[in-house]
Amino acid sequence: MLVFSAVSKAEVIFKKDGSLVKGTITRDGTRNIVVRTDNGKIVSIPRREIMRILYTKMYMGKVYVRLTNGDVLGVYKVDEDQDTYTFRKELYKPNEFKVKREKVMFIARSNPTDLKAEAEETGINLEWLPPFKPPKKYRVYLAGPGFDFKVIAEPDKPAYEIEDLESNTTYIVKVTAIDHQNVESLPTDQVKVKTGNIPPSTPGSVIKEELDRGGMQITWSSSRDDDGTVKKYIVFGATENERKKLGDTETTGYTIENTAAYIFLEVVAVDDLGGMSDPAIVRTGPLEKRLEFSTGIFIPMGHFADLADTGYGCTVTLSWRDIFMPRLFGGISAGFYYLPGDEYTNKVMKETRCVFFIPIFMHIGYRYALSDKVFLSPYLSAGVVYMNMPYVEKDSTSLNFEEENRQMTSIGPAAEAGITVQYQLGKSIVMGIKAGQGLLVKREILEYPFSRLEISAGITL
Repeated sequence: MLVFSAVSKAEVIFKKDGSLVKGTITRDGTRNIVVRTDNGKIVSIPRREIMRILYTKMYMGKVYVRLTNGDVLGVYKVDEDQDTYTFRKELYKPNEFKVKREKVMFIARSNPTDLKAEAEETGINLEWLPPFKPPKKYRVYLAGPGFDFKVIAEPDKPAYEIEDLESNTTYIVKVTAIDHQNVESLPTDQVKVKTGNIPPSTPGSVIKEELDRGGMQITWSSSRDDDGTVKKYIVFGATENERKKLGDTETTGYTIENTAAYIFLEVVAVDDLGGMSDPAIVRTGPLEKRLEFSTGIFIPMGHFADLADTGYGCTVTLSWRDIFMPRLFGGISAGFYYLPGDEYTNKVMKETRCVFFIPIFMHIGYRYALSDKVFLSPYLSAGVVYMNMPYVEKDSTSLNFEEENRQMTSIGPAAEAGITVQYQLGKSIVMGIKAGQGLLVKREILEYPFSRLEISAGITL
């Protein structure tokens, strides 16, 4: 008996009973071949049981074949040559048929493709492209430390968010498609992804102490790191224009010699993987106050314009700069505006004498430096408004059109958003232009808007 001994790679061995064996041929004889399967087993296969040995790599999942006559076949491609494709309707049954290449427009796979995975601290966001024929659902597989692939979800859309994972951990994901006959496709390429690092908690209870020799000593409570170790703390000095690293320490205290150069001191915890916490912030000195006076025009709009014409007035504002963080400001303002009256007809004829408008607002905003002396500051305001409006009411049902003098007063909530452009004249004096859009908070909230346009001057106290 003549025996050939060889070691070669066979992608798939097709048996006459329809079964498939994947592995490597370790012995090739005249009567039998010996195969080491993909799972490590050694099997001997009689040649009389072999239908075909496929040595070329071929996609063995279900495919959709679009023919030139418009038909679409859901089949498995098991062989091909120069002229024809060989297909099976069921992969593990030996029944096959051929289709000429010239009759095939295209062949599309049934599995999802282009799996993308984006890691977060304790989760992974997955996206993939659907197959040619939309499936009934997908099946998401996950493998990680200590466990092999397992099904974790069956979404009906080509995206999924895996949650509740361990941080700083490597996982492997893949996705298959389940068609409407509940046949599962081959998977996408496997994607290996590592979840992110959870940064340390913010240092707490920052306490400052002025030193007799000058400078400042700051101390804080230790940060916590849920998935690592806090290695050090970094101290920064912050002004309106920059944030400068002053030094680092492995303890919970630090001494700064020149605190006058900074508005805030920031302490950041750093863990063993370089993750950084949010800063703990302490102010080096007292809050800086600014008093501003502005004057300009008040423009009623909507139903408000039925009551009064454009008027004029002034506002006094007291602000505190750099509250909580550099460039953030907040404060309180009070104004007085006079608006000439107007006349309109509803069920009765009314003539407004005038409107006295007194807003009292709390505001908060942020300063953007356009240059060393020019600043842009958007702001939001909310508060209450007092209105006093004397008017004349004319009874249109009376033959003599009798007139009656009346007066309306009301107090109600209001809000405003606006922007200020300021120019720094000196160390403590600024000039600016302010524009705001506000509204009276009535039942129909958009029916009583107003605009303000003012010029302002301020001084730092």
